[in-house]
Amino acid sequence: MTSMTSSNILVERLEVGPLSTNCYLVWEDGSGKVTIIDPGEDALAILTRVGELGLEVERILATHCHFDHIAGAAGLKAATGAPFVIHEGDATFVEDAVKAAHRWGFDIEKPPVPDLYVKDGD
Repeated sequence: MTSMTSSNILVERLEVGPLSTNCYLVWEDGSGKVTIIDPGEDALAILTRVGELGLEVERILATHCHFDHIAGAAGLKAATGAPFVIHEGDATFVEDAVKAAHRWGFDIEKPPVPDLYVKDGD
């Protein structure tokens, strides 16, 4: 776990999943709301840390949608109801995530349908 601060934005890094994906918790100090970036599995561990910090999940964001960056999205969305946000160009990776994980020898829960698509410049 690594934490760093800049201004009043706080960032904490967690290593999650079988490929030790960097997952980030990002929140504004005092806001009570956190964005989870790249939840590469271990939804329970991520939620445990969010709870320890006393935060509420505002959104689940993927920097890109390789399976090791979105494997925990379904569990997080089910537990929190937070929107799952991806880049519009990565939709096919979400659809193929379970098969892609199998090709690497992993089983993951089917990722949720994205709630919001962002595009370059957003």
